[in-house]
Amino acid sequence: MGLLAERYATLLAGLVEIYIETARPVGSAGLIAFLKLDVSSATVRTALHELEEAGYIVQPHTSAGRVPTDKGYRYYVDHLRAMRLTKPEQTALGKQFATLNREYQHLARSTVKLLSLLSHSVVVSGLPEARETQLAGLSGLLEQTEAESVEAVKEVGTIIDALDEYLNQFEDTSDGPQVFIGEEIPFMNARHTSLVVHDVHPENEQRMTVVLIGPKRMPYQRNVSLLNAVSEILENYEPNE
Repeated sequence: MGLLAERYATLLAGLVEIYIETARPVGSAGLIAFLKLDVSSATVRTALHELEEAGYIVQPHTSAGRVPTDKGYRYYVDHLRAMRLTKPEQTALGKQFATLNREYQHLARSTVKLLSLLSHSVVVSGLPEARETQLAGLSGLLEQTEAESVEAVKEVGTIIDALDEYLNQFEDTSDGPQVFIGEEIPFMNARHTSLVVHDVHPENEQRMTVVLIGPKRMPYQRNVSLLNAVSEILENYEPNE
């Protein structure tokens, strides 16, 4: 399978979204209910088997449902529908950022605090040229299911430690957030973690790289839209707002 036929793509997207929400393997009955399909469980099981054979999903236990593989997440992310915040949401976000920046008087610090509050993820922002970074959201990591795994928490810690050195090695992502899933992270072979990276250019400020760190089952569509929205705020931000 290259470009998936519509029925396979629909099932894969549904499976990923259920797994993001529940952190539990997904079976045919759950998919039928979630997608409101008028087909039999046997039909869905056959399609899931074909997706598994193609490497998009895996069955962790014989009696369990399926979970996405890195390949499955990648297909899902590459075919996400663009989502923008509504105008009222964008306005509220701008006001929230302005409140934080009045408190911190520091764009990078305000950025990581805002994004960590909204995404419940670890957020690092930095000025690659200056090797100066800001960090927030470690407590949010503990709300994620994968945080029950000591290995997953250690992996996030390793990524945070490495970002000081590797922040300036990401390709320019000014055109939009770039997602790195698991082994795609350029400086380590990650098993549990994904990154969403975006370069923003605040007016009259140095380029800032923002990295959102979370489990592979992070809500990609929401996080990408948040980074886009915050980027827009920063590029038009007036400190006296």
